Amino acid sequence: HPPMKRFGIAAAVLLLIGIWLLPRPSAPSFNRDIAPLVHARCGSCHHPGGSAPFSLLDYAGVKARAGQIADLTTRRVMPPWMPDPDGSAFLGDRSLDAAEIALFRSWAEAGASEGPGPALPPPVWNDGWQLGEPPLTVTLPEAFVLPAEGRDVYRNFVIPLPNTERRFIRAVEFRPSNPRVVHHAFLFIDRTKESQRRDEKDPAPGFPGLHVPPSAQAPSGQFLSWQPGKRLQPGPGDFPWTLEPGGFLVLQVHMRPSGKPESVRPSVGFYTTDRA
Repeated sequence: HPPMKRFGIAAAVLLLIGIWLLPRPSAPSFNRDIAPLVHARCGSCHHPGGSAPFSLLDYAGVKARAGQIADLTTRRVMPPWMPDPDGSAFLGDRSLDAAEIALFRSWAEAGASEGPGPALPPPVWNDGWQLGEPPLTVTLPEAFVLPAEGRDVYRNFVIPLPNTERRFIRAVEFRPSNPRVVHHAFLFIDRTKESQRRDEKDPAPGFPGLHVPPSAQAPSGQFLSWQPGKRLQPGPGDFPWTLEPGGFLVLQVHMRPSGKPESVRPSVGFYTTDRA
């Protein structure tokens, strides 16, 4: 049937034209898709002056490492997040889900384009105390000099606490002073002089080792630690912990040599509340 045949051909042509005119999904771009993820999940370490060795806040810096980022996110090496992604949910989770990992990979494979759209302003990182000036601050009196070479160093710094009255603590902030070489830190309180006696046996600030005296304890119900990129999270308003007068703050700091001598002089800020 020639008319039916002509109709069939015309319908097929129209169908193909319609398919061709359908909007195609555009390749991911940095400004629209990648920058929000990088700023939210990577920027806490990868910003100027941060603990990471390079910044990832602008297009040029991220594009130069697009392939590496795709690989490390696919293997869940970055961003660092230890809990099993299929396990329980944790407060402050900064891991990437499967769709976000695929987005990094697709962007890199498509050429890592910048546009379309305006550049997203990078977040501003506060180099000072995150919650403002703390009411109580302690700083290692004398800087520790980390050797240029050798194995990782675990050092326990002992600092007298200057508080003369009982205080209720709602938040604690650790400042490493040299995030380039400080890997992590744990915070303890020693109500005795045992940690001080160990410190006095060593001419350099602090004493070495992975173990603190039994008298050096975390505050009741608390686990005080710092890792690169950790965000300050005050505890619930009705759950402060008690810091008694006197005693010593013990900072167990893990440091990694950088190839040149490095000065480390950490500080800790205590944020208080009137609520017991």
